[in-house]
Amino acid sequence: MSSWRIGPRSRSCSGRVLLAGDAAHMFFPAGGQGMNLGIQDAANLGWKLAATVRGRAAATLLDSYDTERRPAGAAVVANTRAQAALFCAETPEEVALRDAFSAALAQPETNLLWARRVAGFGDPPYAVAAEADGTSAHPMAGTRLAGLALRSDTTAGTAPHTLLHDGKMVLLDLDGKHTPQTASADSDDFAHHAAAVDREVAAEPWRDITSVLIRPDARIAWASTDHDPRRRAKGVAVTVRDMGVLVQRDARRSPKVALPRGSPHCSEGLLISTQMVFPRGP
Repeated sequence: MSSWRIGPRSRSCSGRVLLAGDAAHMFFPAGGQGMNLGIQDAANLGWKLAATVRGRAAATLLDSYDTERRPAGAAVVANTRAQAALFCAETPEEVALRDAFSAALAQPETNLLWARRVAGFGDPPYAVAAEADGTSAHPMAGTRLAGLALRSDTTAGTAPHTLLHDGKMVLLDLDGKHTPQTASADSDDFAHHAAAVDREVAAEPWRDITSVLIRPDARIAWASTDHDPRRRAKGVAVTVRDMGVLVQRDARRSPKVALPRGSPHCSEGLLISTQMVFPRGP
């Protein structure tokens, strides 16, 4: 029988090697969380690799893969360890703890908290930079896209995820005002849409949002309640710059670069491992 250890890797990238999915974190298979976590790893890494290969990324963009995804893996490892302890309860004290936890799950707030964790919606928000004027970023920035429903002349309750199918960042204006196109938002890297929030379906926080920038991995890069389109345009430009995305006005002249060898940066990584490795037992 093989043996294996629960826990995340110390890092998800080293030189030209990038780890994703089960290769980056091993844990008790409770709730099918490995699938959710691995898909989110791949979504985070995929658009950053594409930007790097196309010469549209600073050296820090792929480095952010480890910074963003390792805490998510650690969070799942922690909650599955807790579940494993409850599943394997044997002593009277352990059984009593499991019964107390089961009773707590009957409370809607606790049930929702754990449902979000198991579904992958409870992982830590990604770190985001401050606004252009130095104020703190909107609380939704860095979180997963959730709870937003859009309304058009012909449809209602439409999910915004359909706008991400092209693999571009999506700048979505929600107040009827057009955020000016800037040098950080050309059509080859961004999709710019206007829509209205379906207030009967959307979650409460969305009702005051006037514009939002959504990453290809369905993470909110920037959100605003500002009704001034020019200030919003500046906020988008600063956010894109701080993420390390390099956008050129004429995408047809965008150089395609070969990833160099032997560099310590993750941004030169090319080998991706997603397979779980089970160390041989004694």
